[in-house]
Amino acid sequence: MHDFFNHIHTKMKNYFYSPTKLGLALIAVIGLTSLHAESLEDKLRKAAGEVASELEGEGSNEDKLNNLGSKLEGIAKEFTDDVKKNDANGKSRPNMMMSGPEVDLSILTEEQLAYKGGSDDMEGYGVYAKDSKSRLPVVLIVHQWMGLTDYEKTRAQQLAQMGYLAICVDVYGKGVRPANQQEAGEMATKYKTDRALYRRRLLAGLSKALSHPKADGSKVVAIGYCFGGTGVLELARTGAEVKGVVSFHGGLDSPKPDDGANIGCKVLVCHGADDPFVPAEELAAFEKEMRDHNVDWQLIKYGGAVHSFTQPMAGTDNSKGAAYNKKADIRSWKDMNQFFNEALK
Repeated sequence: MHDFFNHIHTKMKNYFYSPTKLGLALIAVIGLTSLHAESLEDKLRKAAGEVASELEGEGSNEDKLNNLGSKLEGIAKEFTDDVKKNDANGKSRPNMMMSGPEVDLSILTEEQLAYKGGSDDMEGYGVYAKDSKSRLPVVLIVHQWMGLTDYEKTRAQQLAQMGYLAICVDVYGKGVRPANQQEAGEMATKYKTDRALYRRRLLAGLSKALSHPKADGSKVVAIGYCFGGTGVLELARTGAEVKGVVSFHGGLDSPKPDDGANIGCKVLVCHGADDPFVPAEELAAFEKEMRDHNVDWQLIKYGGAVHSFTQPMAGTDNSKGAAYNKKADIRSWKDMNQFFNEALK
């Protein structure tokens, strides 16, 4: 989608235009594209392409920009109406372009989960299918560096529809949510430089999950994204009794490689082949740790993918080092499901 709007912007630079109209148009684009709905992307592509073509022709530049604003306004109204309709029917918003099933909240039970992480209050999130009659296999989800957000909750909802009890842990603590990337970096660093504290928070979340009345404690796996991808590997290094862990674009370093001896579960690492945040020596050290301790492990590299490849909110510019990659997202989701089938059988 960005290529179309970059094309429009290039054309606009050659004209005198109304800053007000352009501002409104850009606000609409930013607000809508942040939702990452695939159907919306298609509509915006079409509108952008039409306006880009019009800018090549004759006529008032102001009229052309007004046309752009009108098209975007119409798309915004249509999309807003769809969101209101879905909310009224108990359904979630569009699937943010992510892999996995579309979510229908009307068939799910959601819970806010209060628990303790040491002396601190924590607030996790749990979700499962309303029609479930028996105990369910558990998927523990560890959030990325921005804390527990709608992204992890949506992943949990997808997994719940597939028959799991999905539990999102809260590593940072109740109400502690970074407001920006700088705060997120500081918060993530606090735990990555104190792995003992990080592990205690992860184990507290696991304990909460196992205490859930719907949990089948004999069938537990954990997944994590970025910061959380590091987290599930740390959870495995504690010797936690889980069947498997899946790290999506997580850091792979370990201050204590000998702790790999504690890993008793299967390990799957879904890694962007071009991730600049995981240097080659870190990757090699991780592989050595796995081999040295005879871990049942897999490392899958996705070509053309950088950091954060499963997260639409990362944008699509690989040059920034972190970007969404639809192919890698879809493939890694399938790889995760295959891994679950093997680990939980």
